Amino acid sequence: MVGKPAPRIPTSILYPPTMNRDSGIDQYLVYNPHYRTIICRQHGYAIAPGGMIRHLRDYHKIPLKTRQALNTYSESLDLCAVDELQIPSEPVDSINGLTIVDGSQCNLCMEKGASSSIKKHCRIAHQWGEGKVPIWTKQRLQTFFPGTNCKCGSR
Repeated sequence: MVGKPAPRIPTSILYPPTMNRDSGIDQYLVYNPHYRTIICRQHGYAIAPGGMIRHLRDYHKIPLKTRQALNTYSESLDLCAVDELQIPSEPVDSINGLTIVDGSQCNLCMEKGASSSIKKHCRIAHQWGEGKVPIWTKQRLQTFFPGTNCKCGSR
C-alpha cells in the first residue's frame, strides 16, 4: 500500500465505546491503523505501546481523567511494537500527525536521517571525506519515534 492512503476505517474501530470523536481524542491523538501507531498531535511523533501514561504525565498538562481515558483508548488498540514497525523504502504521502523535517538520504545505500547523521554515516560506511562531492541528497522526512528509536521514511 505504499503511496496509497490507508483504507477508510469504520468509526466504531477508530473510536471504541469508551472513547469517541466527541470525547476529544482527536484533540490529542491520531490513530494510524495502516502502521498500527498512535501519534501525539502536539509532539508529532508516535507513542510506543505501553508509553501513553508516562508521555501524557510528563509532557502534557491535562486532567488526570482525560489522561486515563486516553490511556484506556490506546490500550484498546492493536499497536505495533517499535522494533516491528515496517518503514516503506519508497517515498509515500505524508502521514497524518507526524512532523515533516529536513533531512538527508545516502545515495549509495538509501539510509535516511538527520543531515549530520547521514554525513557521519557516509564517512564511516562509504569512506566519504571532506572536500569530496557529497554522496547524499537533501530529503524531507518523517519519523514515527524520536531518539534512539528513530524510524525515518521519506515523503
